Amino acid sequence: MTSRPFWLMCVLSVAACSEDKADNVGTGDGLGEVEVEGEGEDAVEIDEDGDGFSRDDDCDDLNSAVNPGAVEVCNDIDDDCDSDVDEGVQTVFYADADGDTYGDPITTVEACAAPDGYVADDTDCDDGQASTNPAATEVCNEVDDDCDALVDEEVATLFYADTDGDTFGDPDEVIEACSAPDGYVADGTDCDDTARDVNPSGTEVCNGVDDDCNADTSEDGMVAFIDTAGSTTDVSGAFTGAVSMTTDGTYMVCDGTYAVHLDIDADVDIVGVNGALGATLDGEGTGPVVTVDNGNTVNLSALTLTNGIPDNFAGSFGGGGGGVNVSAGSTVDISDSVLSDHMGYLGGAIHVYEASLTVNTSTFFNNGSTNGGDFMVIDGDAVITGCSSTDAYADYSAYGYVLGYEGEASLEIDDSTFDGGFTTGVGLYAASAFGFPVEFVISSSAVTNLSASSYGALTVYGDATAASFDTDWGTTAGRDDNLPVDVHTTSGSTGATNEYSYGDGEFFTCTGAGCANYVEYEGANATLYHAWTGGGSTSAPSMFACELDFNFVASPTTDLCHSCDYGFEGTWVLDTSTANTSSCFYYTEDFEMDIAFAADPTYYSSPVLYTRSPFYDGWLPTMYATRSGDTVVATYGFYNYAVSYYGTYYYYSDYLKIDLEVY
Repeated sequence: MTSRPFWLMCVLSVAACSEDKADNVGTGDGLGEVEVEGEGEDAVEIDEDGDGFSRDDDCDDLNSAVNPGAVEVCNDIDDDCDSDVDEGVQTVFYADADGDTYGDPITTVEACAAPDGYVADDTDCDDGQASTNPAATEVCNEVDDDCDALVDEEVATLFYADTDGDTFGDPDEVIEACSAPDGYVADGTDCDDTARDVNPSGTEVCNGVDDDCNADTSEDGMVAFIDTAGSTTDVSGAFTGAVSMTTDGTYMVCDGTYAVHLDIDADVDIVGVNGALGATLDGEGTGPVVTVDNGNTVNLSALTLTNGIPDNFAGSFGGGGGGVNVSAGSTVDISDSVLSDHMGYLGGAIHVYEASLTVNTSTFFNNGSTNGGDFMVIDGDAVITGCSSTDAYADYSAYGYVLGYEGEASLEIDDSTFDGGFTTGVGLYAASAFGFPVEFVISSSAVTNLSASSYGALTVYGDATAASFDTDWGTTAGRDDNLPVDVHTTSGSTGATNEYSYGDGEFFTCTGAGCANYVEYEGANATLYHAWTGGGSTSAPSMFACELDFNFVASPTTDLCHSCDYGFEGTWVLDTSTANTSSCFYYTEDFEMDIAFAADPTYYSSPVLYTRSPFYDGWLPTMYATRSGDTVVATYGFYNYAVSYYGTYYYYSDYLKIDLEVY
């Protein structure tokens, strides 16, 4: 081998390198390839990773996957050389502090892979509690265990308010909770959460209440006693035959028929729970239904009392009735009841002796007696209001009898009807045979269709007084007249008799000596209005020179005008609070003037109000009047009378008006 000089080898190497570079100019398509830009040998750039991007453009010329044309992938590298790392390709991860694999949507990071303590899920609603997440089972703990925004759904318990503390709750007062709050229970079957004794475990008693909250449980045939302390006892078993009542309180009687004879020596109320048609007390024709001993207060309400007879038909004061006997010093009130088919000696349905009786809105039917088919009052007082009697019968006084035997007696009847009675004697009888005062008053009522052999629908004997206020006594035209007459009077001293026929809406007063067409009221409320002006041309003619009101301070009088029904003496007192002037033409101060009313005056075809004053003697017909019940309105004169004079109207008034209400 021939050796060559060192300098020659260097020359050959440089020449070879120059040739290779010249051959690769402009290709740029391979590792180690170069792209030349510009001119001259110095315009050279290198692409070492062969990704087609020069070192100046490539942010990592040693990695062909990194260059401006690369697609960014999540690898903690700036793949596309835009100075951002993993932009738009990272995943959001959520903190999972409780390790239940469900993340907290509020605490997040972005990364290519989940860091420790982070997960891809973001549905945890409590990242501090591993048992709370969307996969958890809801339990009742006041927590949203399954993260569905609902707390204790379908797992809470219904609890019901127990206001009365009987452990049974009100089904209409309900809450949902995990455990019962104070005042609530799990039971919801109470039917009255205000009454401790009313609940499904209650005992049914007669009180009109569903005590055991079971509508199918009947109270029929039951009787309960409630003492004054409010304690209730079932006395159904003892409420039969002869029953002695000696303790104050209330008996509640439910539907049924009870064969009883009640002997009451206490202050007692006896109430039919469902009304008179439901609770029947039946004497069964073997004795009186109710006997009230001396000095007691008894109320009978909403009952039917039937088939009673006296213990002794020979009769005795205090025990002669079949239905109810009221003894001396007692007070009995009967309301909303039916008294039927009783037989008595001194009062068929009711006997009152030296006692007080009131009967309201009740019915008498088919009661009979020797005296007083419906009732008899001896030396006592009775008030009958809003009642009706049908088909009563008696030897004497088919309907009622009030007698002063050893003391005063009174009977007041209002807004009641008595029809179809029959007797050998009278219908209603007021008698004072021994000089004791007896007062009978009947108002706004009707006594019709009595059939009697003698006397009349009302008989007044001796010193008794009787008054009829606006009461119907039947008419032939109406086919409801009483036979033989409406009113019969008998003088206790002479035995002289009088008979009278009356029609409907009658006012009259009777004693044993006879009747007169007047009545005596207790008092009156009245006002007098006077308006006067003397020809004013004002465009407002209702403005008067004088307007005055007077109030009547009155007392009844029997010194009446002929045919007057009633009258009053008194003083008219100026009401200064309503007067618009004190300078009237007349009537400008208090004055005396009596007034009386005649519904059927002798010389006039219409009702008339009469007046009487100290300035003239006797009664003078003053005003025509209209009447409605106990109210009379009378007017006189002219009011805003217009007169035209040369085209101008002048107004005149001289007008009186009296409003009278009697009582």
